[in-house]
Amino acid sequence: MEDRYIICIPRGCGFNDVMCQISEAHEFSIKTKRNLIIDTRLAGIADNLSNYMRLKNISDKIDLELSNSRLMQLNEMVCYPAEIEGQLDFIYHKFLAARLKKNSTWIHSNSFNKLRKYLLYIYEPSIEYLKLNRIKFIYYVLFTRKKIFDFKLENLVNNTSSVIIYHQSGGGEKSIDAINLFKLRVEIGLELNSRLKFLSKDYDAIHIRNSDYKTDYAKFLINLKSQVINKRVLLCTDDSSIFPIAKTLLSDFTIETLYNINDAKTLNNKKIPLHYQWNLAYDQRKENNIRMLTDLIGLAKAQNLFYTNLNYWNNKPYSGISGFSLLAANLNKNRKVLDDWLNQ
Repeated sequence: MEDRYIICIPRGCGFNDVMCQISEAHEFSIKTKRNLIIDTRLAGIADNLSNYMRLKNISDKIDLELSNSRLMQLNEMVCYPAEIEGQLDFIYHKFLAARLKKNSTWIHSNSFNKLRKYLLYIYEPSIEYLKLNRIKFIYYVLFTRKKIFDFKLENLVNNTSSVIIYHQSGGGEKSIDAINLFKLRVEIGLELNSRLKFLSKDYDAIHIRNSDYKTDYAKFLINLKSQVINKRVLLCTDDSSIFPIAKTLLSDFTIETLYNINDAKTLNNKKIPLHYQWNLAYDQRKENNIRMLTDLIGLAKAQNLFYTNLNYWNNKPYSGISGFSLLAANLNKNRKVLDDWLNQ
């Protein structure tokens, strides 16, 4: 019997959402006895997951990257959605097109700028894709993509296609289930431990998301003064302007940060999340990912973790919690999962 696959390609999302999408795909793969292939290059980490993690159980039928040769093999199989059958590389054209212009806001570009960028992509020299295929891609991404991937896996349990492409985004609390599938690579774990060792164990932590999502962080910090138990506090945020404000509002405490407040990790435009990094050079993307993991573990290991509720998204009223805060809090409460993930 021919092997069947589900390919999980999280779309444009941050780390918590990536893990949630992997968890959904993994549950489906177990239920339907499919092999799971994970490709995170089009997600916020913009790199193969295999460069940071390995499987906890090597017997699991899970691949942590998708090679070009494997992609060619999968192109020969019956696929769902049918519109992408035989042309799975169309998903990756969008990534390649996005890198043409050094613009971190490509996901939020208006329609005209998107079209202009894609038209430029047609004429970009490429040894990988013929011009005709790139023209087909323009049609695909402008008129088809959003429709064909708008489905729930639970409705495809009885689908007989050899390959199912799961290319979506979305968060929640299933991320910790995905974390439980992996261990950090030895060299990544050693690097993270090296960056965090100055904290020891006696600290609290704060996470503030304030880029595309906005929060009333000043009020949050003022209210927090009476709740912080330790006088040593790790502050992680995607908005560098918050560091000096926090040091003023929490002047009685020692505020620790993992990086210089002017570090390149923080983008100049506060509307842009840190995981919008597809246009960056590979070394910078990898460094940003290591910093993200350092933040996550630093938050998760704190004695007490505090985080803000979100008030706005792109200047529109919004109520919720950052997925990164949520994952850090769940790891903070589930130390066994955290330790299993970290221990080599």
